Amino acid sequence: MKEKQHDLKAGFKWSAIERIITQFAQLLVLLVLARILGPKAYGLVGMLTIFIAVSQTLVDSGFSSALIRRNNNTQKQYSTIFWFNFGTALFLYFVIFFCANGISQFFNEPQLENIIKVLGLVIIINALCIVHKTKLTIILDFKSQSQISFLSVLISGVGSIVIALNGGGVWSIVFNNISFSLLSTIMYFYKCKWVPDLVFNRRFFYATSKFSSNLLVASLLNTFFDNIYQLVIGKFYNTAQVGFFTQAKNLTLLPTNTYSAIIQRVTYRYFSEIKNNRIKLNEQYEETVKYATVIFFPMIFGLAFFSENIVSIILGKEWLTTSRYIFVLCFCYCFYPIHALSLNVLNVYGRSDLFLRLEVFKKILITLLMVATIKFGIEWMCWGLVLYSVIATYINSIYTNKFLDTTFIKLLSIISPAFIISLISFFASHLIINNLSNEYLKLGGLLLGCCVYFLIYYMHDKNTVKTIYFWMKRDGK
Repeated sequence: MKEKQHDLKAGFKWSAIERIITQFAQLLVLLVLARILGPKAYGLVGMLTIFIAVSQTLVDSGFSSALIRRNNNTQKQYSTIFWFNFGTALFLYFVIFFCANGISQFFNEPQLENIIKVLGLVIIINALCIVHKTKLTIILDFKSQSQISFLSVLISGVGSIVIALNGGGVWSIVFNNISFSLLSTIMYFYKCKWVPDLVFNRRFFYATSKFSSNLLVASLLNTFFDNIYQLVIGKFYNTAQVGFFTQAKNLTLLPTNTYSAIIQRVTYRYFSEIKNNRIKLNEQYEETVKYATVIFFPMIFGLAFFSENIVSIILGKEWLTTSRYIFVLCFCYCFYPIHALSLNVLNVYGRSDLFLRLEVFKKILITLLMVATIKFGIEWMCWGLVLYSVIATYINSIYTNKFLDTTFIKLLSIISPAFIISLISFFASHLIINNLSNEYLKLGGLLLGCCVYFLIYYMHDKNTVKTIYFWMKRDGK
């Protein structure tokens, strides 16, 4: 067990490094491109996000999670999934290629036809390295993945900025996506040193499909509804508004997805190993929720209360509308790490049927909220997402409670101290700093808020803060 805990911590460390470095580098690239290109260019690509994202979900079809969940996979089984991924990617690309004209007409943006034909190539490229990523994840080799991601972001980012500075416009964003995928795939092949055989095991494929099919439908629903707001805003509002919302969502999801992915990717494998010991799993689940929220809440609420200052400095006055959306979306995404952990519990027990049922119910809810708020404007649509997130957290806890002893009330008792203290800390620091005229000095409120937060939380729970400090200090050596 000690060895497994060591592997978990090592995996967490390198997973964190990979996500943080990659996301930070991508952020720098996107911010530079945003200042050069403006909201409309981002709006054009934002309209197409749903088509690319749904296609990539179909390509994976839940098989990577199925492979990770299994203890022993053979060469033939890996090869089977590889050829399925590749074949599906080719089919979906041709569908998008021939539907490109219809997509551009739907949004009344002629430029989109050529953009999606080129951007769609990432579907095929990414399909080639899904198995390679899976193999590295199974052995908790996040160090290699961190190196691949960083180099890919660095090279593709520099190239896209050069193109943007030379008048490339929206094509610089397209280049950034394609070059990142291509470089990553090449390096995954080199690092993993695995090539598929020309075989396809139908028996294994159909057997695995029983688990992955429910996961696929759930993932499709999740992916579609994660991107439906850009689709709706693009149809009923103008391209610039799509750009504002897309940028707000990207900036808010940066810490959210980075943090959630670190936790989810490592704990999924670890939870799978201890799933037969439910007492141990329950302890690990509650402990992870506690430490995850203690660290995450000050990050997300710091972004919320200082969003206007951050946007003004890094993107410029042209993007200020984005800050209003960021503030609201932070309250929506603050519960996402908890969602990720709850869904991991369902998956490690192979209950993809419950996962699917959960996602269907939540998507009906988000559709109703979107329809109810769309006529009141984009900001109200964002508040609808906040309500959805709160209800979804409650629903997730009901399903998780089928396997663990953690009720929704107990979950609230675990996260409420960090939630309340972070809100008070950053609201107070924002009021104190807001009277300053210099935007850079106002950002000092972030540091003030963090200091106040950890001071108050230390008085509330010394052991938790000490544990986090010593863990970071030890693993930082």
